[in-house]
Amino acid sequence: MVEQRTHKPLVVGSNPSAATKVGILAESTEGLPLRELLEMLLGEEGKRKLRLRGMTNDQLFEAYDAELICKHRSAKGLYEDRRVLKHFRGFLGEYPPTPELGKQFLSQFANRKTATLARYLATLKGFFDWYGEKLDMRVRLPRTLPPYTEDADINALLQVIETKATHKRTVARDSLLIHLAMNTGLRRTELSNLRVGDIHLDQGILIVKSGKGEKDASIPLNETISNRLRGYIKNMEPKQLLFGLKPSTISGKFTWFSRKAGVDIHCHTLRHVFGTKLIERGANPEAVRQLMRHESLSVTQKYVSLSGRGLQEAVSLLDDYKEPIRGKPQDIGSGETRGRALEFLSKLTTMMKEHHPNFHPTVEIVS
Repeated sequence: MVEQRTHKPLVVGSNPSAATKVGILAESTEGLPLRELLEMLLGEEGKRKLRLRGMTNDQLFEAYDAELICKHRSAKGLYEDRRVLKHFRGFLGEYPPTPELGKQFLSQFANRKTATLARYLATLKGFFDWYGEKLDMRVRLPRTLPPYTEDADINALLQVIETKATHKRTVARDSLLIHLAMNTGLRRTELSNLRVGDIHLDQGILIVKSGKGEKDASIPLNETISNRLRGYIKNMEPKQLLFGLKPSTISGKFTWFSRKAGVDIHCHTLRHVFGTKLIERGANPEAVRQLMRHESLSVTQKYVSLSGRGLQEAVSLLDDYKEPIRGKPQDIGSGETRGRALEFLSKLTTMMKEHHPNFHPTVEIVS
């Protein structure tokens, strides 16, 4: 029996080396704790997931917070993610996070705006991707158009600024704030952070530093806004803030001016005005996308839809369309000309009836 066992691996089709490898693995893993053995089998990603599963919820969310800090370039984005995750942590209690519990948590916000629910979902999806689980859920965002602002509303806003009874010294600043936002599409924080040294009138550009997503950008200036800026910054130092206003103060000003003017205009409204006016005046959508710094052309396309410029041109083609007059006698003149025309039409009608039995003339030939 011993001899048989010795020679058994040597039968045709066997692999002696495999037996040797198994033996070596068995020897090397003998006495290892089960956890270390699992880590050897799972690889680096598996080891990471295994370590996360061994954490308490407090440890887990603290570890992910470090990930968020490295990921986010926006203080506002970091704050929002932390806020949602804090609520999710409280919802979990001591239960480990699972996609099912994630869906239950989100179901509490079903009555919120779709965009809000989509933002919460994105935060949780980021967490579960890091945790090694898939949160299989989607929120379909409705296709909405940016608000359309009439020129009369903007004029009313400017009128309030230029005729205010107090703080006359700030009229030029507040008026420039409106015109600059409307001619460049700058966001509220970008307007707040803009310095005199960021404006290069000789090159006809201004530089946005650390804009949305912490990205820098070069924004071209048209002649109208360049002239306004030239007079305003003439005696200012390059390091000076152009407006010297916090983002929240800018919002407050728009609220106050709008209330006085009886209109509904916010700082971001003027960014929409910028995009809409460009499209209305024939700018290429791709150029508008770059000027507004949209990631996708589909976002810019909303301004095309809002403007309706191409659609208006299409339906205006119907303005010159005249319905053919059917069944009415047509005046084709008199005398010899009339006779020749009648003869030609009569022959033409006869020929058409011979070749097309269903032919019926739409004009009546009166002799």
